[in-house]
Amino acid sequence: MEFLKKRILVVGLGRSGLSAARWLIREGADVTIGDIMSEKDLQGELYNEAVRLGVRLETGRHSIETFISQDMIIVSPGVPLEIAPLRAAEERGIPIMGEMELAGRLFDTPVVAVTGTNGKSTAVSLLEL
Repeated sequence: MEFLKKRILVVGLGRSGLSAARWLIREGADVTIGDIMSEKDLQGELYNEAVRLGVRLETGRHSIETFISQDMIIVSPGVPLEIAPLRAAEERGIPIMGEMELAGRLFDTPVVAVTGTNGKSTAVSLLEL
């Protein structure tokens, strides 16, 4: 998967969104991070690191124009996939994937992921056997 000079929007300025943005920047992507929360509400360590990384930030809204001007969109967990800007991007054929899918595409080795609310430790201990 090639990211050099690709316009990529990361939707969600949480820890995982910032990690995805950081990795994409190292791969040469032109990254924007968008978050529905206002700049004032986002002020803090994650926001400050995003500023230091030099990404474009769109806060307080999800602009359809921003979404449809991308080559790819990476969606953080918890972002509803039904929001209008994502639907508009999908209608235009812009690839949309979650952070886990992005990470999964970067490995050539098999990966087992255990997710959910309850039972992860038990499931992992059984997988170790």
